[in-house]
Amino acid sequence: TTTRSPAFTDIGVEFENPWEVVSIPHRPSMKDVVQVAIQNPNWLEFCTMNGEVGSSTWSIENAHNKLHNHVGGVTRGGIQGPGTPEAGLGLDKGGEYTGTMAQNQSIFDPMFFLHHSNVERQLFSWQRRFARKDTTPNPE
Repeated sequence: TTTRSPAFTDIGVEFENPWEVVSIPHRPSMKDVVQVAIQNPNWLEFCTMNGEVGSSTWSIENAHNKLHNHVGGVTRGGIQGPGTPEAGLGLDKGGEYTGTMAQNQSIFDPMFFLHHSNVERQLFSWQRRFARKDTTPNPE
């Protein structure tokens, strides 16, 4: 069974990981993050959130991770289930656990393939603009 944020199905439940529609200080919208990332010619700044080599907030990885966490959310029960995962999985945090897209089992959520297809499309847009035969991005 695919588990998602209860905010998708339970009226009145707010998202644990809000999706900014308009950028505000220190909380950019994902639209702005993707646009800034795709315009950055530096491969490492475009692709990674590692602050030592990348641009963290303004990377395509930030938008990627945000969607996983937004869709997965935190499940507390309700129509999503009892709110207590099976014992022994190490996921029990007082009756809260993340949905499928927010954990290492995200590949089992059909949304995963739609999401990753879009990430590939964004990468291809970046490559068409900045990658050249003699300067193909080569992360080391």
